Amino acid sequence: MARPSQCSFPAAEDEPPPSTLAAQLVTDIHKSRSLDDNEELKRLTATIDQFKNNPELLQTEPDRVEHNHTLIYVCAGIVLQDLKWDDPFGKTDRLRETALKAIRFLSVTIGETPRVLNYTTDGQTLMYRGQEPLWLWVLPKVLKMLGHCHCQELEPIIVSFFERVIWLTTQQSALWDLGASLMRFLQANLAGELSLGLLVWPKHADSGRVASCNQGPQAQDTRGD
Repeated sequence: MARPSQCSFPAAEDEPPPSTLAAQLVTDIHKSRSLDDNEELKRLTATIDQFKNNPELLQTEPDRVEHNHTLIYVCAGIVLQDLKWDDPFGKTDRLRETALKAIRFLSVTIGETPRVLNYTTDGQTLMYRGQEPLWLWVLPKVLKMLGHCHCQELEPIIVSFFERVIWLTTQQSALWDLGASLMRFLQANLAGELSLGLLVWPKHADSGRVASCNQGPQAQDTRGD
């Protein structure tokens, strides 16, 4: 499968590491909500700071996958969940800036450890997470922005993000089943946009193509958080 175009994201080597991007988003979390009454966020942001200052503690691939799951849970999932697009008093420019940071963070972090997409929990450990795989928890929070009147500027970036995620699932045989599930998810939620190259899963995971970023869908969201 051809590598997705980089029309909306800088090359991976130009991006800061996930820990740096996470630190920026943790700062946004502190600005948007008080952590005094949320013990989970206080604990997890402290863990993020610990590994940011001591990256050598992440010695194995499973360690990095688990840590990146924590980063995504806090720095993308909760950040995206907190975006109030329909708030009449909300500052849409600031919301778009935060959403852009979160999507870029997701792209880099998933790119570092694609297997994190399949990461599951016991459904009890984290306040906002059930037992579903990570991709099924976090990707709808990105997809729901498509078609929203305040997110039109983000649409090429969102499509580029999904291009990258789909491409990553073709690069490891362990993720091929996930790639097929992701395509069914996109097809189910973007009915009417099935002509998009983005929604054409190749017969063989190492062949085919991904649509260019200028083919962004205009689908309406049909899901809740």
